[in-house]
Amino acid sequence: MIIRPYNNQNNTPMPNLILIKATHDLTDAAFKMMVEIGKHDQGFIGLPEGTNREDFPAYIDKLIEMSQGINIKKDWVPMTTFWLIRDDCEVIGIGRLRHRLNDKLREYGGHIGCRVNTSEQDKGYGTILLSKLCDEAAKMGIDRVLVTCLTTNIPSKRIIENNGGVLEREGIDEEGKPIYLYWIDLE
Repeated sequence: MIIRPYNNQNNTPMPNLILIKATHDLTDAAFKMMVEIGKHDQGFIGLPEGTNREDFPAYIDKLIEMSQGINIKKDWVPMTTFWLIRDDCEVIGIGRLRHRLNDKLREYGGHIGCRVNTSEQDKGYGTILLSKLCDEAAKMGIDRVLVTCLTTNIPSKRIIENNGGVLEREGIDEEGKPIYLYWIDLE
């Protein structure tokens, strides 16, 4: 028997959810998700400005290269992008897992950034997405991850704490906004 997590709103079982690395296999669904997320929301940077459907495969290529450490901007680190897939065909969330921290990421950004479609929020998907990203970090040999969120982003704070996040301190992001810095032990 498979036991699934329950939807927070109405106690119905969650649909089948899997986490996959960014791929061209679900280009249309991923593009739709990225458009819904927008360019920048609650500290999460989404689709680069000016990216349209025709440009999106090249964007996916860049994500794949970044996961391999290829063509990374100065002061960046390798990062793998994952998509949260519902029922094998619908992309409802995105997660970014940085393979290590640099000085900048220790101050804001951390190991993991994730976002669920606006239309799918408050259904428990964010907690599951972060949990699955922590599992991927552990597979990479990372024993604890740093996760940050804006102090005003109460849903993200709750998601991080639901995954065992322990508040280390408050800080300031690159735009001067106050953030929380949490550590999640993976062992």
